[in-house]
Amino acid sequence: MKKNQNFAFLFIKKTAIFLFFVCSISAVAQKAILKGKFEVFKNQSIRLLLPGHFLDQERSKSKIDVKVDETGSFYQELNLSKSEIIYFQYFNPDSKSLFAYNLFVTPGDNLIININNLLIKVEGKQKENNQFLDILSYVDLTKYKGDTLPDRVYKEIERITLANKSVLEKYITANQPSKDFIKTWQANLEYLAPQSFYSFEQNNKYKIKHAYARNLGIWKQYRNELFSNIKINNDEAINAPVYQVFIHDILLRTKEELWKEASGENQESFYKEWYNTSIEEGSKLLREDMTNSLTEKIIKKYYSNKSAEFAYAVLFTSSIEDQNYKNVPEIFENFKKQFPTSVFIEQFQPKINKIIENNNKILTDKMVFVPKGEELKTFEEVINHFKGKTVLIDMWGTWCAPCRKEIAKHSQALHEYFKDKDLQFLYIANHDSHNSETWKKTISFQSIEGSHILANEDLTKDIMSKSKGSGFPTYIILKKDGSYELSKAGYPLKKAVLIEQLEAAIAE
Repeated sequence: MKKNQNFAFLFIKKTAIFLFFVCSISAVAQKAILKGKFEVFKNQSIRLLLPGHFLDQERSKSKIDVKVDETGSFYQELNLSKSEIIYFQYFNPDSKSLFAYNLFVTPGDNLIININNLLIKVEGKQKENNQFLDILSYVDLTKYKGDTLPDRVYKEIERITLANKSVLEKYITANQPSKDFIKTWQANLEYLAPQSFYSFEQNNKYKIKHAYARNLGIWKQYRNELFSNIKINNDEAINAPVYQVFIHDILLRTKEELWKEASGENQESFYKEWYNTSIEEGSKLLREDMTNSLTEKIIKKYYSNKSAEFAYAVLFTSSIEDQNYKNVPEIFENFKKQFPTSVFIEQFQPKINKIIENNNKILTDKMVFVPKGEELKTFEEVINHFKGKTVLIDMWGTWCAPCRKEIAKHSQALHEYFKDKDLQFLYIANHDSHNSETWKKTISFQSIEGSHILANEDLTKDIMSKSKGSGFPTYIILKKDGSYELSKAGYPLKKAVLIEQLEAAIAE
């Protein structure tokens, strides 16, 4: 079997950052069986990547490590409710290479997969869908990062697209796969070029800011040419992983472009089109929710039917992952009215119920607001307020998704660990002075116990400069003698490292 440039690993890594894969359309699942022999990998594991399960409640179902026993045999049952593209992946420690194999598994399949010297032979029910298909589902464009013009990227994508098309045509002729296989793989390849180019363009523009602005017309010309060959809204392609990636990219990047429009020269037309109101009123609505409500507007404008249903699932998954719950219960109610039989209702309802429960929480006496905290302008003023105390300072913001996620993941556990030890917690919200209502709401929602300061810009700048913090969240350990140091725990936070550093500070 040919080595495939680590594409499956890169593809699933990308899907994990962006959270865009659809779960089962039907609630009725059937078993598919994969079994066989991989004699050179005895007592090791091979991996199955199931992108079609990435939005499932149990995210672990999207990645399965299959044990190869001492005889070289393996066996795995999968619960599927529709045909799915699955990546069969294993690492060869001798060649230090990752090998990948495309499977197209249907409920009821019983596939016998034998691997000998990295050659794969597949027998059993639906074997015609599962012979070696040397197709790239992810285009690695890393070497083109920093290109100020799109010519090289476009040519590379075009080359891979033509090669993929030829491979698929030959496979269909030779193996006579099912109609479902043909439909799904053709859709996957149809969206590969526009999705790859769009994703690259939107990420690369941050690396070439000035050149991108100068050459924007050229980038848009290439993008529009690729987009003209596909439908943004396409229910027929909904099971193709690359189309699912494309939906996520459209939601994310359109939102970013609209943020820019909202502060540009055409503000009046922007707020008229998207909010049907004046600049003044529209600006207020946008500031109140720059993510979830705006994403719903994008969904309503560009998507319908199954594609809209999937796009809503991306919205809910992203908001839950980012701990950004603004207007989510209301949007979920809209979703239920539009898709009353959707499988996503059962999946997300418990999470939405929890959001509603947390929304009803109120501030408690364990959430202490530092007197006149909004007037403090220097780090020294903060230090003086906590003189003689060991304090963990969390520099965060309500707008900061990583901050919210870290608080939700670690705050309660750290409070519990240090409950009988001489440690205080101080949460300083930054770039939120215009957002005091959301700030207090987030504190009660997340049950963030400890002291709180809503920093003005002078205080934020002074603390970050003196502590040498480089972004948010930043963790600072304030010691009893008034000295301080940055946390060594990094981001994502290594809790054990932070605990060790805090314990040392307490002991001083």
